[in-house]
Amino acid sequence: MKRWLLVIIVLCAPRAYGEDISAEYYLEKQSNIYYAQPVNLVLKVFHKPGIKPLLPLKTDIQGGAVQVIAEEEMPLQTDPDTNTSWQGRRFTVIFMETGEHELPSLNIAYTNARGEEHTLKTRAIPVNILSNLTGENDTLKDIKGPFTLDKTLRPYFWVAGALLLAGLAVFAFYRLWLRRESKRYKPRAPSIPEDVEARQMLRRLYNEGLLEQQAYKPFVFRLTAIIKHYLGRAYAVNAPDMTTRELKQMLQAKQPDQEHRVRVMHLFQASDPIKFANRVAEREDVETLYHQAGELVDQDAMKRRAALAIGREGGE
Repeated sequence: MKRWLLVIIVLCAPRAYGEDISAEYYLEKQSNIYYAQPVNLVLKVFHKPGIKPLLPLKTDIQGGAVQVIAEEEMPLQTDPDTNTSWQGRRFTVIFMETGEHELPSLNIAYTNARGEEHTLKTRAIPVNILSNLTGENDTLKDIKGPFTLDKTLRPYFWVAGALLLAGLAVFAFYRLWLRRESKRYKPRAPSIPEDVEARQMLRRLYNEGLLEQQAYKPFVFRLTAIIKHYLGRAYAVNAPDMTTRELKQMLQAKQPDQEHRVRVMHLFQASDPIKFANRVAEREDVETLYHQAGELVDQDAMKRRAALAIGREGGE
């Protein structure tokens, strides 16, 4: 029965459509979602041969009341009967606030068979989060008849009742305080340093086997997206939406080391012909870009930490 219910949910999930590409974005559990209860959020992207999508990351979903506690890659699969491939990601999310919320819509960047870049946008998902203190299946029970109580036990019942009332009062006060604090401060998942996260993402990309499949262009797209994500976190800018020229201007304003700026721009300038000009790349060239990206992250993090340490010493 659960299997058929899951099939019905997937078939009814809203689908976004683009040029030779579509996406399904849905929660596996549609109702009775409680505070801090893990639920699976599924993104599936269907496309024709020649379409190269760039799947969103968990950072595109996490924020506010939504926390992503796990992420699972759904490998590329192909249906020979329909000549259609699909791939996706499954995110395990929890909600840290009750009430009406919305999972944000996702932007899926992809390159069509002609090498043109487009973006497919999914719909946002509204969701109602229930409190753990209430239940929908609570029913009133019949009142039992009177019973006799030994007079010697009555003082103990009075003491137990007084302790119970005191405990309920303390619990109610604690819930009221917690609600006020939650409005002032929304807990977020602990963040790892941006260079550590970028290194992990680079290793995960390398281990996906794209180089063995000679899928060099998708590999370079993902590689530069990871570096842009790192720069966005490191310099507090919207780097993923910047062009190469805008990145250069941003680095000139925020990174004083000219030699380091040249290394960063060389990585993007060497990647652009592979991404946009249909340049035929060799694996050796792509692996060189991969190693340069890792060294760039390490050097940038080291320079920023050194500058921060010098600033602290000067302040003291």
